[in-house]
Amino acid sequence: MQNPTLSGDSLEVLPKQIHGCLDQNYCELMFSNFSELTEVIFNVHSEESVLSSQYTDDVYAESLPLCALMCLLQKKCCVASFYDKTYMCRLDKSENCCAATIIAVGSRALKRNKYYPTACTECVIFGMSSYKIIEVTATWSEAMNNCTCLGGILAEIETEAESNFITNELFTRNTGATGYWLGGYNFNSDSDLEWISQPNERMPYPNFAPGEPNQPTSEKCLMAITNYNFEWVDALCQMTVAYICEF
Repeated sequence: MQNPTLSGDSLEVLPKQIHGCLDQNYCELMFSNFSELTEVIFNVHSEESVLSSQYTDDVYAESLPLCALMCLLQKKCCVASFYDKTYMCRLDKSENCCAATIIAVGSRALKRNKYYPTACTECVIFGMSSYKIIEVTATWSEAMNNCTCLGGILAEIETEAESNFITNELFTRNTGATGYWLGGYNFNSDSDLEWISQPNERMPYPNFAPGEPNQPTSEKCLMAITNYNFEWVDALCQMTVAYICEF
């Protein structure tokens, strides 16, 4: 870990710049307010530290709020930790909001309540959304959690144009995947499925294959299935298939 006075990196000298502020009253007020906001922007977990990895940087910070600010200033940081004894701030820049943590006495982990990734590696863009097509197979619940950890959601397709875009992209890739999980689920134990973000509303554009959904009370999860030209079917949630995250 480098001392900020010895580094030219703008991130690491940030605490020095702050405490060298020309208007000390303004600075104290600003960081007093930010200190109060820390637990609004982040969930703070006592006695936890981010696990060191190829994605982590250890930098100096004079306080927990300053460590939180450093994370906010990093484009890919969703999780950080601060060790009170050494003032070490560990920043995880993997874009993974579920980055591994370990028990560490005297350390506190910071996890953003809401993360909006500024970069989306290997994403395709349509309208205001970016989509990451993930070929590693998972159950529906695992896929949903993985998308959340990346700062997104399981894709929710709401228009014909959006559906055509995703379908064309899947045809172009032609990976041989059985299908792709989408963010639909039978929340109400009825004859239909709903989007995760709108569990009490009908889907505005249901692109179901003929005869689907056919067993929605037992097959509660939504899949775009390859054999039906990526039209939608209800499926058993414990199946493991590829999935699409939306940001």
